[in-house]
Amino acid sequence: MEKIYLYQLKEEKTARSYDEALAAAAMQGLINRDGAKVYLVCEDDEAHRKGQPGYDVFGAAVDRPRAAPWFWLDTMSEDGRWLAVREKVMLKSLDELYELAKPYLRGIVLWDPAVPATVNIATTAAGVENLLPMTEEFYGTFGKKTGLPVLLDLRGRFDGSRSGSKKVDAYLWAIETYLEKGLCSEYLVGNFNDSWRSRDLGWTTYVLERDRFVNEKAFCFELSPWDNFAPEDEPDERSGIEKETMLRIFKTVFTLSGGKHMTEFCGFFNWKKLEKGQTNGVLSEWEQVWLMTPYNFYQNTVTNDVYNQSFHKWAPKKDLKQGRPKEKKELENKVYICMQVCDMDSTTPLYDTMIGLWHDPRRGELPLAWGLNPNLSGVFPDLFEYFYDTKTEGDYFCADASAAGYFNPVVLPPENWDAVVKHCKYWYGHTDMTISGMVLDVDHPTPAVLKNYAKFSPDGFSSLVSNYHGGKNLRLDRQVVNGMPLSYMTLAVCDWLGSPEKTAEALSDWYLREMSPNRPEFLYYRLCYRRPGEMFDLFYELQKQNPGLTLEMVDPYTYFDLVKQDCVKRAPVFHTLRYDND
Repeated sequence: MEKIYLYQLKEEKTARSYDEALAAAAMQGLINRDGAKVYLVCEDDEAHRKGQPGYDVFGAAVDRPRAAPWFWLDTMSEDGRWLAVREKVMLKSLDELYELAKPYLRGIVLWDPAVPATVNIATTAAGVENLLPMTEEFYGTFGKKTGLPVLLDLRGRFDGSRSGSKKVDAYLWAIETYLEKGLCSEYLVGNFNDSWRSRDLGWTTYVLERDRFVNEKAFCFELSPWDNFAPEDEPDERSGIEKETMLRIFKTVFTLSGGKHMTEFCGFFNWKKLEKGQTNGVLSEWEQVWLMTPYNFYQNTVTNDVYNQSFHKWAPKKDLKQGRPKEKKELENKVYICMQVCDMDSTTPLYDTMIGLWHDPRRGELPLAWGLNPNLSGVFPDLFEYFYDTKTEGDYFCADASAAGYFNPVVLPPENWDAVVKHCKYWYGHTDMTISGMVLDVDHPTPAVLKNYAKFSPDGFSSLVSNYHGGKNLRLDRQVVNGMPLSYMTLAVCDWLGSPEKTAEALSDWYLREMSPNRPEFLYYRLCYRRPGEMFDLFYELQKQNPGLTLEMVDPYTYFDLVKQDCVKRAPVFHTLRYDND
């Protein structure tokens, strides 16, 4: 029987626990290049199993199970699932993990806590050169006894003399040493928090996730997307130099790929570094996406506390099927509402937040759209299969922001669309998705955007415009383009206001009060990280507050089919359009 080797990470909140997590993640990434062999776990106790209460997201607490690695190990070990026949062996020490990793290691890379960016350089070097990353301190207690030679020493090498920033000097060296020489992945890069403050506090977020970067030889960095102020970790650097360096990374990867495929940008800049200049982390998210899109990058935004990506990727992959509504509804004078669980477009919510939402006992009571970006099935094929296997007839999956990955479609150059369409067709086909439920963009969709989406999203397109970088935040007219029905997603009151009553009142004020009982009306509504029962209670409350309207909650396939029926009925005002496919 093939074995799975488990290693439990220490949670001592010390610099040493940070160093140990980094070493363990790097060794795991190297070992798992040959298959699903090493699985990292957290402490296993009641507090971890119950989750982390009070995690505030968009107006209300969300419990994130901190024992997600145990949950998924237990789940995937059930009868019939891929780990059911694997023997689990708990390693007793980091020494035992090193013995497994020894055949994969050439030596050690020492990084410099005085220049926090060097932890990212060391991560890149670990993947490219098969090295074990560690600090001088950790080398003294663990590294020396391995007998491995120090093949790369980053201590004292970067003083800011080249660019005016120690951080940027380090990344310029890494770009020229690894990335521009074609030694790193063209499919994955990472904006991972460096060790600034986090090592001293023993925070292992954005440390344990590095197994995937080492495994796939990805280039790892952390740079600010802004050019109008410097971050707190380098307050004296020239404003904009980090953005310039990030753009150099984008351009280099795009050149190496020949623009033939898309590249995943994994992670998020530590907005704590920006508190004196830009306190809204969402704006940093939007800025990153806006900058990367022209180079065929898509963002996997929230990736913290996600264990074992180099392990899960080995799960058997099969094309998934989700089913369609059994009956076709005929258009009536009703307000048709479709609700989508949103912001599930990155690995953290898929990996842990989804657990609590999915196991709500009321799931299936009413039809619901689940926004899961289909490309994430490449990272977690077994999680996707689990959700598809356990769905009810009321659960439907569609792409979240913005398609098979989060990018700004309106920013894409015309010559990039072939690669984007190919990428999206593959992942939509693999996950049986044909609807893009939340196309998050910086401006109103252009004819080019719509005609290209129709090639992989034929059953629906819902636009959500952020009104960022001067975009026009308009409600997209209901129409059909190349056979694809179009609608808009609610932007006002797009999140939870603390209770069904308050949220329903605001939704009614913004949308339902202007609707007529004498014609079909439509509302595509997003809610982030809310339980199905809360969403259903919101619908019932909307019914109470709008007695003059007949409301019906429908699934996304029915919703967009009714939009199409309405467009045909109301032509030529809501005309069915055709854009040529040249």
